[in-house]
Amino acid sequence: MSNTSLNRSSKLIEEAVLEHQAGQLSKAEVLYRAALQLNPRNAFCNYSLGVLCNRSGRYDEALIFLKQAIEIDPSPPHYWLSYGQAYLSLGEKNNAITVYRKLIANHANFAEGYNSLGNALKASGKLEEALRFYERAVEISPRLAGAHFNIANIWVTLGSLDKAAISLERAIAIAPNFGEAHNHLGNILFGQGDLERAIAAYRRAIEENPGNAAAHNNLGMALKSAGRLPDAIESFRRASECDPNYAQAYNNWGIVLYDLGDFFEAEKQYRRALRIDPLYAEAYNNLGNALLREVPPKIEEAIRAYKSSIEISPEYIAPYDHLGVTLCERHQIAEGFEWFTLAAKRRNSAKQETTASEMDHKRAHDIEQRLYLSMGQSEELSGEPNIAHGDAISGPVINTRNVVLAESEWLRKRPQIIVIDNFLTEAALNQLRLFCLGSTIWRDVFAGGYLGARPESGFASPLLAQVADELRRTYSSIFRDYPLLYSWAFKYDSALGGTKIHADFAAINVNFWITPDHANLDGESGGLVIWDVAAPLDWNFEVYNRDEAKIRKFLADSGARSFRIPYRANRAVIFDSDLFHETDQMSFRSGYENRRINVTLLYGRRGQT
Repeated sequence: MSNTSLNRSSKLIEEAVLEHQAGQLSKAEVLYRAALQLNPRNAFCNYSLGVLCNRSGRYDEALIFLKQAIEIDPSPPHYWLSYGQAYLSLGEKNNAITVYRKLIANHANFAEGYNSLGNALKASGKLEEALRFYERAVEISPRLAGAHFNIANIWVTLGSLDKAAISLERAIAIAPNFGEAHNHLGNILFGQGDLERAIAAYRRAIEENPGNAAAHNNLGMALKSAGRLPDAIESFRRASECDPNYAQAYNNWGIVLYDLGDFFEAEKQYRRALRIDPLYAEAYNNLGNALLREVPPKIEEAIRAYKSSIEISPEYIAPYDHLGVTLCERHQIAEGFEWFTLAAKRRNSAKQETTASEMDHKRAHDIEQRLYLSMGQSEELSGEPNIAHGDAISGPVINTRNVVLAESEWLRKRPQIIVIDNFLTEAALNQLRLFCLGSTIWRDVFAGGYLGARPESGFASPLLAQVADELRRTYSSIFRDYPLLYSWAFKYDSALGGTKIHADFAAINVNFWITPDHANLDGESGGLVIWDVAAPLDWNFEVYNRDEAKIRKFLADSGARSFRIPYRANRAVIFDSDLFHETDQMSFRSGYENRRINVTLLYGRRGQT
């Protein structure tokens, strides 16, 4: 090769470097290629073309140039870094790992090599091994901010958020302008509930990179959690401006509008999210929620939205529950309960946070149930719910001989409290009792030690749907056109207490008992205590359902009287759900089949009576 060609090639490379540094990448590439025509064995020129190909997403072409550069001159470590990155960008993780291992074998003190090998191992799911190489990188170069950042990401994945926060703070101390480290630190602080510090971290990330759509979105979520909803909307708006195709930002924007009661605008944002991402299951679920709250409600559209969400993501639980509630409110109780049952099977028995003593009560019940089911095992129940004896029965489930007297009493009594004995037919009572004894649906643990079953955990059998629907139609003067809002059952240990004083979120409360009378040791108690004063309509749920001190003071100030309704098997108490009530003192025999079980059905909305 002539000196003239070499000199001309060197001149072209100098010009290419200047264009490269100025950001004129197309011009730089033309010049590098011209230089390479004159001198194909120039390692730096091959490397530079590989870098440009990497940057423009032409990874296969990048590999050709980078391999050639390394064959000519294997000594520069940055050649190997780019070579490995091209493989990693193509998804060829094992080839990337091989390249980076060769790099650190030849450059034992090159910190970036260990950091890059850590990236490839992390991409391959080898987190603990990746962590070792990241840590080796910071041993060699303690001020390598990127390695500290990568260590933090590993700790987040492994669930050690405190360690992750320490590594991010180290990265930020080294590189205060490291915007993505501020953003990730905000995520950790947000997850730990430290909202003000999270907000500050997100704002700093945005200060370093105003176009960071994810940081704007994250800031919006933190502001929402802090109750600063208008500010949250502004953050989601800015996120969508930074990235008009950011579907999650529109979805989150809709959530805040929904919380503010602006359901029509929430619908618009959910639809914007879905135009960008037609497979966004959460946005379909949220759209369904908004459509139901509009005036008038768009019920059919909401049902279609929930079903679309389920079709897209069958493991996403929320739309099953919402669909169940919606169908029950349309008096399609059996169909609604089918969706609740599907939800229960997919929910996989997520565990509640419980105290040790509460968990002991749950474990004791489960051992008793296993023995009852002749399984002979004592481990905690888990997995899909087992539904026993839940089928609907032929013939009536509600005893009709009580109807005329009960409806007459309901219409004339104030406050509205009636007691119906022999509530269910004998066949229905026996079947429901077997369902409650044999089904592994008792998932909720309450502070008093009693257990609960809800539709979402499997308390949604065809038999129960039959009871709820037939009850409304049989006692039509009481229930009118009220929908079934919700249902549940409680199972008690007689050595413990029952539900505390509260009111419920409905128009009418139906509370009935199914445990045989021989289990009750005191025929004058064990039932329900109801006060003759209703919860004020301006009290919210947290107050009328849970603030015992405020409730008792209110009742005392109101001169309220209480009524004790003793326990009887197959006795139903139907009353205005706004009336305060609590479980009476009880004394039942020990043993699994003697546990007191009550079923509650709620109809209509609060204030309708």
